[in-house]
Amino acid sequence: LLIHGSDAKAFLEARQRSSKSKCAPNELYCLRCKKPRRAAADMADIHPSPGGGGMLAALCCECGTRTFKHVSATTAAELRNLKDNL
Repeated sequence: LLIHGSDAKAFLEARQRSSKSKCAPNELYCLRCKKPRRAAADMADIHPSPGGGGMLAALCCECGTRTFKHVSATTAAELRNLKDNL
């Protein structure tokens, strides 16, 4: 069975696009639930990275699994400002 390379590439890209789900700024993707979920008690830790962004770590509000999300420098700054204003 032979499959043309461009056909295979188009098929795989379409399959990958259909399985993606966009997370809102206040959501992280839970691998156990397989859905974007909010952080438990709306609490998360941010671990800064050298480039100014960081890694957001929290527990899933539904199942308690640790979830992670890379955030850009601007999003990290917005999250820090939000925390400081509470």
